[in-house]
Amino acid sequence: MNSSSSAMANPALPLLWLDGRALVTAALSSAERDDLGLQGVVTLPDLQTVGYLGDRLAARAMLRESGLGVPEARTYEGLDLVAAIDDVSEQFGWPIMIKRRRRLARGQDQWVVFDRSEVGAIAVDLIDTSPPLLLEQMPDSRFEVMATYVRASGVVTLVDTWFRNRHDDDDPTPHAGIPHGMSTTQALAWIGDVVADLGDDGIFWSTAWTTVEDFGPLLVSELGVGFHPSVPLSRDFDAIQYFD
Repeated sequence: MNSSSSAMANPALPLLWLDGRALVTAALSSAERDDLGLQGVVTLPDLQTVGYLGDRLAARAMLRESGLGVPEARTYEGLDLVAAIDDVSEQFGWPIMIKRRRRLARGQDQWVVFDRSEVGAIAVDLIDTSPPLLLEQMPDSRFEVMATYVRASGVVTLVDTWFRNRHDDDDPTPHAGIPHGMSTTQALAWIGDVVADLGDDGIFWSTAWTTVEDFGPLLVSELGVGFHPSVPLSRDFDAIQYFD
């Protein structure tokens, strides 16, 4: 087991070790982050990057500019949510994803509307949710693919992947790995290039939609910081260790 020490104010900061590299996923101050960075520990990216990727509209624009596909979406500014969902469903079909513009660290920040019968109830649930909201197409793709990346010293490593077969009603749970026949070089590496271009070391996650049959189009619906919030780690990480 590796060991490390730090003069940080928080002496019980959890570490995960991955292939000899220490990772910290706790929220840190700039001083703590800089201190750990000098020791070669990978942390969450700085607050500017966290805030930037937490704005789903900004993240979508960045992904488009990088040449990656994103699901079609419309922004709801707060007039008539029921009418807005109806308009979007006519354009994209069902189901529709409703997302807060800013991703929340805790609490619900997205909802799925499967058909017209659910619109009224969703509108009531969201009556106190401040706009803007993102009304996003759920692509008619077979696989949802979730990935975690580590960017350290400018080099991006794909460290963890999960996938879910949306067409398999008997087994909707995520599975570690990637769909049989899917190439990480052809798909997930493109997202890794975007992470590399962020210019900030740290831990990042993504969710994308794709098909095995034609490897695309790859549509990236989310890019965030930390490990993927919807799945556990599938890699054999060493046991959590704490700074002394």
